[in-house]
Amino acid sequence: MVNIANYEDFITKDYKNFCNEINEESRFHRKQWEFFVISREILKHFNTIEGKNGLGFAVGQEILLEYFVKKGAKIIGTDIDINDANASAWKNTNQHLSNFNLRGIVDKNIFDNSFTMDYVDMNNIPNKYLKSKFDFIWSSCALEHLGSIKNGLDFIKNSLGCLKSGGIAVHTTEYNLSSETEHCDHKSSSIYSKHDLLTLKIELELLGYKVLPINFNRENNPINNYVDKPTYCGGKSVKLCEEIMKNPKNKCHINLLLHKKYISTSIYIVIIKN
Repeated sequence: MVNIANYEDFITKDYKNFCNEINEESRFHRKQWEFFVISREILKHFNTIEGKNGLGFAVGQEILLEYFVKKGAKIIGTDIDINDANASAWKNTNQHLSNFNLRGIVDKNIFDNSFTMDYVDMNNIPNKYLKSKFDFIWSSCALEHLGSIKNGLDFIKNSLGCLKSGGIAVHTTEYNLSSETEHCDHKSSSIYSKHDLLTLKIELELLGYKVLPINFNRENNPINNYVDKPTYCGGKSVKLCEEIMKNPKNKCHINLLLHKKYISTSIYIVIIKN
C-alpha cells in the first residue's frame, strides 16, 4: 500500500464502499482519502471496533465521528478550545467541532449515547487522556497546524500515552513532494519531509512501538501528478477518472501548491503500541 494520496486507492472497491457508507460521492480529493485510510487501517487492525474506545484530535466536522459510532465504537472527539484565539479561523469557516451537525449516517440517539465532545490543546494533552485507556486514536491533517515541525512530532509521541497495549494510532499530515529532505517549518501550516517521517519512525521503534512501513512511491500518471493551485477545486468525481486521466485540466485535489513554493500531498503513518 502507498502511504501518500494516490489514484490507485481512489478506484478500489473498498474506497467506493467507504464513500457509500458515509453518504458521499467518491472524489479525487485528498481529505476524503484521509478519512478512508484512517478508517481502513483502524478497522483492519481490529477487524471490528464494536465496543472499542476511540479518541480523535482536532476532529472539527469530520465524518469519521459518525462513521466510527456507526461501527459500534465509543468516541471522544476533541478540538481546540472555542475561546482560544486560534479557534476563530476554524469556527468562522464552520470547521470547528462546536458547530458539529450530524449528516445522517447514524441515528442521533445512538450517536449521542456513544459520543463525547471535549476541548484539548494538542500541544498539551490533558493527563486524564494519557492513561493508556483508548483502543485507537487518530488525527487528520492537524499536526501541521501546531506551530512547528517539532510540535507536530512531539504530539505524535506524547499522544501514544493515550493508547492501550495493542492499540493503534493513525495520523495524516502534509507531505513535501518537492524534496525528500527539506521541510517547511511554518507557524500555521508546516509541511513534513520524507526525512522527518523516517526519523520519527526510527525514534518510535527505539521506544518500543511498532511503526508500519511507509511507502512513499506511487504510479506516474496525470492524476497522481496533477498539482492543484489556489483557489483550490473541490475534487472531481471518480466517475470522471478516464476523462481526467486524458485531460488533467479537469482538476483533482490530491496534490496542492502551498506557500507558493511547495508541492504537498497527504500522507499517513500507523503506529501500534506493543
